[in-house]
Amino acid sequence: SCIDALQAIARARSEGQRVFGEVLAGHLLIDESVYRHEDWRYAAHHVMSPPFRSKEHQDALWRALAAGTLQTTATDHCCFMTAQKAMGDEDFRKIPNGTGGVEDRMAVLWTHGVNTGRLTPSEFVKVTSTNAAQIFNIYPRKGSLAPGADA
Repeated sequence: SCIDALQAIARARSEGQRVFGEVLAGHLLIDESVYRHEDWRYAAHHVMSPPFRSKEHQDALWRALAAGTLQTTATDHCCFMTAQKAMGDEDFRKIPNGTGGVEDRMAVLWTHGVNTGRLTPSEFVKVTSTNAAQIFNIYPRKGSLAPGADA
């Protein structure tokens, strides 16, 4: 979710470690300003760990995704109703951490990645499908559009 994490990935790789990086779709699009929203409920619905960061971090995450520093995208989908989030109305530390995202991941990456030129269509396929299949050793049965591969 931040530049420090990207640096940690680079450092581990430079030491010969096999490290994979992923980014949540929300961290590419939503910034820390949601936590200052005038509607407490709106802000509470964005409380998650790690938190949303500044635009500077978002830009670095987009660059890392396109460069291959980050291999996959995820959602960390963990929804809570407003009543559940309200458990922290007096103390934000009691707000259940998590947001939705599974339904938005592909659209976020295409609209804000491919359509803006941050990602090529091939990079989109890699970070949403192919790379994960390779990491989990199920490629080319998964993550590939080829005869005999699962659709």
